[in-house]
Amino acid sequence: MRPRTKPLALDLANKGRSNCPWSGKLWAHAISTTYSVSGKHEALNVYYYAMSTHALEYSMAEYSLAAIALIDMARLEFQLNRGTSSADLLSTCTSCITTAYSLPIETADPMLRLERYSLFVTAAIAKDIEATRGLWTKVCRARRSSAEAWVLAADFETAHGSVANARSLYRQGAPAQTR
Repeated sequence: MRPRTKPLALDLANKGRSNCPWSGKLWAHAISTTYSVSGKHEALNVYYYAMSTHALEYSMAEYSLAAIALIDMARLEFQLNRGTSSADLLSTCTSCITTAYSLPIETADPMLRLERYSLFVTAAIAKDIEATRGLWTKVCRARRSSAEAWVLAADFETAHGSVANARSLYRQGAPAQTR
């Protein structure tokens, strides 16, 4: 983005979110643009303000969009080595998933966007397989009826764990047979 267009983009993002405070996509744009223009601390303030308004609490899917922007900011900070550790990155991922699961599960994103991105960041960027395994356990417990969550967890175990663990996850996620 050109230096002269950054303030304009920030102004548009802020106007958009003030007009539709329930839109996770607009909050995500505001967080990302604020990070680009003003840095991490100002972007965190935007996220904390979004959470203080309670506008995103009606839908886990809407909250997930804003949380992905926050995780993306933490990922960029980590990758650019701006004094953040992998623990900060893992903490951001874990707290976003925890906050999402405090919202009504019926409003969850069926594509597991927040979970997938958080788990990708913990496994591929932070390279913490045990933390990723723990998060998959949390996701599968929270999303008991989501076959996709169980299959993705089993795929993770196949790639990073053992085949026996993957089979166990497939069995746990399979719906019970009725006779």
